[in-house]
Amino acid sequence: MFDHDVVVDFEATSFKYDFGDGTDPLVTTDPSEGFPVMTLNHVYLEPREQVSVVLETTWKARVVHPVTGESLTVPSALVTVEASAPLEVRKAKGYLTDTAEELMGR
Repeated sequence: MFDHDVVVDFEATSFKYDFGDGTDPLVTTDPSEGFPVMTLNHVYLEPREQVSVVLETTWKARVVHPVTGESLTVPSALVTVEASAPLEVRKAKGYLTDTAEELMGR
């Protein structure tokens, strides 16, 4: 701005997950963590052929005046939307075997 650099910092403040199955979206301020320490989850109650997960993130902005150094915070400055590629939701099947016993020579 007028030959001065303007510093703008963005910080994610809320997350809205739509899991594409008709349930209410999950709205949180918890950004979670990557696998395997995930703090957020969702259970699909029935199989689905094509479902996309949509994440809407709200960001606040902090703008610093280039001359005075004063800062201004804009609470909902930006909203971004990302969607996963379509995926198939299947019912999990478990099988009990004695493979572990066989591997131990029993």
